[in-house]
Amino acid sequence: MIVTTAEVNSKIAQDENFAKDVSKAMARFLRKDWGDKSAELTDEDWRSDCEYNDAAAQSLSKGQGGRILGVYGDFWIIKDAVATTILFPHEY
Repeated sequence: MIVTTAEVNSKIAQDENFAKDVSKAMARFLRKDWGDKSAELTDEDWRSDCEYNDAAAQSLSKGQGGRILGVYGDFWIIKDAVATTILFPHEY
């Protein structure tokens, strides 16, 4: 199940470019491309986060739980055992 927050849904409805960005990000997420490296992260921290997501993706595929976080510009995609949620960081 894929869900969006009310704020993300509203922006998708109002901004065609944002809607395209969300669609592209979702395609990246499904390819296990976990998003854009934030300027605050070291390369080592970024690799560690990606490795964590890879392990969580494997765990989720086996029904063992986990959580994946992808960062794409100004929004996030989070997947857990229940849903994949698209949200803004301040909504977390």
